[in-house]
Amino acid sequence: MDVMLGHDRYLPSPMTEPQAHGEGSPPVAAGRSRRRIGCLVVLIGLVVAMVMFVMSPTVNREWVLAQKTGMVGLSLVTAIENHRLNNGGANPATGDTAFATNDRMGIAMLNVLVGNPPGRKSYLQLPRSEKGKPGVVYEADGRSVAGLLDAWGNPYQVVIDTDYDGILVVDIAGKTETVRDQNAVVYSAGKDGKPGTPDDVRSWK
Repeated sequence: MDVMLGHDRYLPSPMTEPQAHGEGSPPVAAGRSRRRIGCLVVLIGLVVAMVMFVMSPTVNREWVLAQKTGMVGLSLVTAIENHRLNNGGANPATGDTAFATNDRMGIAMLNVLVGNPPGRKSYLQLPRSEKGKPGVVYEADGRSVAGLLDAWGNPYQVVIDTDYDGILVVDIAGKTETVRDQNAVVYSAGKDGKPGTPDDVRSWK
């Protein structure tokens, strides 16, 4: 609708629709909107890339530590199995089914597996722990084992099949899990030191 000013002069009404910019051309507002969305997507992508770049060293380091911890756990399981194979099925430790690598049972088992007292066959070769770092902790005499620490300076948890039924019932933070057809399993509580959380490192999964 146009407004008459007099003498047959008219002004376009503010509601007059804008003229097309050529046949088939999209409206200017729509083009600007698409450009804004495109810029926003690019900006979000850059922010995500920067965050991943900044965090990647930490993420990669924790992944490596978890992998190393898992390898030590598997080495310990293999050592237990090899001891059984070479000793008529006897376990390297007797008594409790579950124990840690820094308690009485765990220390006794580790000493058997590394070949103590001297002259016995060794089934386990792992790096020494220095100042709380991962590895085997030795007594002052440099020969007797005092424990085994994971990548975060905590002991491993070990469960052995002492009744030879091929079934292990693993209790982790009050929740039980049944593992079949394995002589032993080992797990670490992971970086947070709390068993039963997502960062646990297990030999059987």
